[in-house]
Amino acid sequence: MSGPLMVLRAMALAGVALAGTPSDPPGSPTVRHSIGTPRSGRLAGAVRLRPGPGYFVRDAATSWGTPTMVAHLHDVLRSLHEAHPRTMLRVGDLSLRGGGKLSAHRAHQSGRDVDLGLVPPPGIRPRGSFERGSAERAVPVDPRATLHLLRELAATSDRPGGAQWVLLDYAVQATLHAEGRAQGLDPAELDALLQYPHGRDAARGFVRHMPGHRNHIHVRFACAPGDEECRGPAEPPAPRVRPAR
Repeated sequence: MSGPLMVLRAMALAGVALAGTPSDPPGSPTVRHSIGTPRSGRLAGAVRLRPGPGYFVRDAATSWGTPTMVAHLHDVLRSLHEAHPRTMLRVGDLSLRGGGKLSAHRAHQSGRDVDLGLVPPPGIRPRGSFERGSAERAVPVDPRATLHLLRELAATSDRPGGAQWVLLDYAVQATLHAEGRAQGLDPAELDALLQYPHGRDAARGFVRHMPGHRNHIHVRFACAPGDEECRGPAEPPAPRVRPAR
């Protein structure tokens, strides 16, 4: 486990407010949902993330994940809507119902990955695509709401099967870092949350740089306890190796 993430988890356990306290997802002593790795895997007993208040799902066919990941996403999206009720978030691909190879992605095969748009300013419905090319273009962003989203995702890292890391362009991280400073957030929390300002190749921070992630984030969730065939690296890919999100 990286030093910054240990700091973030320690802060959560000590009662330092991150952004909310999502409920623990249901679990089972022995389950079989995420099978194999995110880049070579499949999915069993999948749960669909359905549209809800404050967000919409781009494609129902690719909106399936493990029960644990979907439970965490529900908590995160509920918190975002409660804090920023006039914003609308776009949810991109999770996995196919049975997992396996998904067009335009190397990962997203075992129900533990999700693409989420950056939160736009209030009243704006997200448009465009997360696909290559368009994913390099900057989009209007509500920095306060987007920072809230990242803090909520980071808060799940202390829970079973919570988020492990997020991929986001370094320039967008700079904007969010400035927002955090303006809000007066604890510098230790910001340092644990964002790779910025330590360099886009720095192996630190819950959020890491990756080309092709200027208009959305890629979130990887951990294996849930007891998910006996779940496999996958804990660390994010190096920024020089560009995954298909």
